[in-house]
Amino acid sequence: MMKPEYKTIKEPGVSESVVKKSRFISNAISVSDEESAKQFIDEIKDKYRDASHNTYAYVVGKGTRTERYSDDGEPGGTAGIPILEKIRHYNLTDTAVVVTRYFGGTLLGTGGLARAYSSGAEDVILKCGIAEFIKGYLVSIETDYHYLGKVQNCIQSNGCRVVDENFTDHVIIRMLIPIQEYEKVRKQITEITNARALIDVVEEEYIEMES
Repeated sequence: MMKPEYKTIKEPGVSESVVKKSRFISNAISVSDEESAKQFIDEIKDKYRDASHNTYAYVVGKGTRTERYSDDGEPGGTAGIPILEKIRHYNLTDTAVVVTRYFGGTLLGTGGLARAYSSGAEDVILKCGIAEFIKGYLVSIETDYHYLGKVQNCIQSNGCRVVDENFTDHVIIRMLIPIQEYEKVRKQITEITNARALIDVVEEEYIEMES
């Protein structure tokens, strides 16, 4: 099993809980950069503008990571940090989580608040699911119809992911392949086509690992 290069949440999600009459609404989303994280936070703040607090944390970046958080008026360390710690716990990046609170009239204390915000963050992360990505190549293979079956079998047996196929006078197959598997697959295709297939790396990109 290859080690993922990074993890993020699989899809946007929302979860809710009530703790001593306070209502907590957690929203999470995968983001591409800090700007999109801030935009998401602003959208949630606008949606729940009548809430007591809209606390958040986000982590972005696949190499050097940027981390930000806010307690939004809650006692220091009781909201933003617990949310951030849950993002760290699942080793996520490119992830933003906002936990909204509607105060229910009963004080929770600093420990109770921290537990509520931590639980809210974890609930929504697990509800969203976690996606794992590895580095890979988008590869184009051009071959004659004579070798098509062999090439398709090679692609399938190596677990490569076909993006599209174009059938004209030749066949052009575009596929995603992990970087560490590329050289092996390239050699196999070269051998089974007697070096008549054209194999080009189109670009490097991240590939989601199958769960």
